[in-house]
Amino acid sequence: MAFISSLLTSPEFMPHGFCYLWDRDLIWLHVVSDVLIALAYFSIPLTLVYFVRKKRDLPFHWMFLMFGLFIVACGSTHVIEVWNLWHADYWLAGIVKLITAIASIITAILLFQLVPKALALPSPDVLKEANQKLMDRTEELARANAELASANSALLRSREQQRSFFDAIPYPVWVFDWETLAIKDVNQSAIASYGYSRKEFLLLTIKDLRPSEDVPALLEHIRNSPNAAGTTGIWRHRKKDGAIIDVEVTTGVVQFDHRDARLAIAANITQRKQMEEALRESDEKLRLLVGGVQEYAILMLDLEGRVTTWNEGAERIKGYRAEEIIGQHFSKFYTPEAAALGKPALELKKAAEQGRFEEEGWRVRKDGSRFWASVVVTPLRDRTGQLRGFAKVTRDITERKRIEEQLERQRSELTRSNTELIAANKELEAFSYSVSHDLRAPLRSIDGFSLALLEDYEEKLDAEGKDNLHRVRAATQRMGVLIDDLLDLSRVTRAGMKVQKVDLSAMGRAVAAELKNSQPGRRTEFHIQEGLEAHADSNLMRIALENLLENAWKFTSKRESARIEFGQTNNNGSRVYFVRDDGAGFDSARATRLFGAFQRFHDKNDFPGTGVGLATVQRIIQRHGGRIWAESVPGKGATFYFTLLDASERGAESWQTK
Repeated sequence: MAFISSLLTSPEFMPHGFCYLWDRDLIWLHVVSDVLIALAYFSIPLTLVYFVRKKRDLPFHWMFLMFGLFIVACGSTHVIEVWNLWHADYWLAGIVKLITAIASIITAILLFQLVPKALALPSPDVLKEANQKLMDRTEELARANAELASANSALLRSREQQRSFFDAIPYPVWVFDWETLAIKDVNQSAIASYGYSRKEFLLLTIKDLRPSEDVPALLEHIRNSPNAAGTTGIWRHRKKDGAIIDVEVTTGVVQFDHRDARLAIAANITQRKQMEEALRESDEKLRLLVGGVQEYAILMLDLEGRVTTWNEGAERIKGYRAEEIIGQHFSKFYTPEAAALGKPALELKKAAEQGRFEEEGWRVRKDGSRFWASVVVTPLRDRTGQLRGFAKVTRDITERKRIEEQLERQRSELTRSNTELIAANKELEAFSYSVSHDLRAPLRSIDGFSLALLEDYEEKLDAEGKDNLHRVRAATQRMGVLIDDLLDLSRVTRAGMKVQKVDLSAMGRAVAAELKNSQPGRRTEFHIQEGLEAHADSNLMRIALENLLENAWKFTSKRESARIEFGQTNNNGSRVYFVRDDGAGFDSARATRLFGAFQRFHDKNDFPGTGVGLATVQRIIQRHGGRIWAESVPGKGATFYFTLLDASERGAESWQTK
């Protein structure tokens, strides 16, 4: 501490001011000069330090630091000079100068060593030239970078286009590693078709797309496939939801991430396979159907008329086996006369031009026998309309031809019989008129003379004579009624028919009203069903209903109160009309005789009549294409059923006959 104190205090020395005689101007000259020099010296190191900090990559930057230390030391000596003007700290001044000397020597030595290295540094011209080259190189690099950026942009666009094209392919497509079978890329169609997301797809291998039972066959296929070749095959694939589809997979060799890979395109052929299977089944059914047909000869011909297919029916009808006839010309089936006239070729020509050829004519079997055939030839064309061949169907209709000829003979005979029948009917009509006229005259005479005897000779006749005359009159009157009924039956059989819609309910009510008016005192209840209609001849149906309802009215006359019904029911889907009463009835065992003329099941004194009414009804129903039958129990009434052939079943026009 004493040493330091001695450095700062030196009483034995005088300050420099005494040397300047304390000349104020001189002192301030030295103070200002030294202070400015010190400030200049102190500012230079600061500038060097700032420069070195900013240029850290500057070579020999430590030399700048040494210069800075040296200059600071020099500046410190000038500060001490100002201090010593008023203070005599010459020891401190000497130490500062020593430090400055040491720093100067070190700096000089380092500078001496640095000079060769500094001389090795390039000159400004060299640096300028190098800088120019560097700038040129920088421009080249900039152009190269711009070209590279353009190429990268084009590559990016190309990849985007490739990606878009890849995703736009309408078929499922994926890329898989040939060694690991892992799926590396997949398009949108595959994602949509299989139900996996892209992320899920890229976690799969192609084995995962197959049903487990198909994986061994897949691995075997891969082992046997050449490494440098693509393949095409039909496989079953399993979708994410478990559905199994049939696909046709085509693969091609590609490089993906610098590894061998395969590009796979999968076309869903499930529907096509189903259609092919359905077509195969249809072809098989058609083959079995055509092959098993016995009644028709079904064969195919090529464009020249040579037989290409043959079925069992053809063998049965024509006598040739398939191996004997396939490849032969179909003119072998024609008579020599027809073949000589070119008929086979003409039939093919007409079929091709008109779309079909059909005829009936004689054909020849293998054994030379002839048969009458129905032949149809149809051209076979592809989708473009190109003629590919012909289909020929032949049926042996010899028996039908014989039957038709027989029917024609019978038709001729029937025509002749009808002519004779018409003549007979005319004769019968004339006879009926003659009978009506010739019989009625004597009957009127007998009835008239009998009445005259009763009136004129009543007092002369005894009771037996009068009774006999009454019997004669009753017999003649019954004979007149019988003649009228026979004439009605004859007219019903011969009368023309005009079929129209008839309201049977209204017709039944009219007949019932007439019957009630004829015997107002009878207690008989009629039940006529509403809505009864039929297509029939109105006049004939009126006669039929009158006979049926009068029959019910007659056989219920012995009852104090009676019930008569006219209605409709159904029998096995057919419309059936009925007239029911609760009168005397009859024995059903005799029902087959009920509709014969003059058939009576009751005494004429109990129930008068001629026995012609039901025969007339049967004729009318039969003329309408229907039938009539009856059911009864003696003492419990009877029911008469009848049907009418509706116009929808046969057509009204067919009924309008005479």
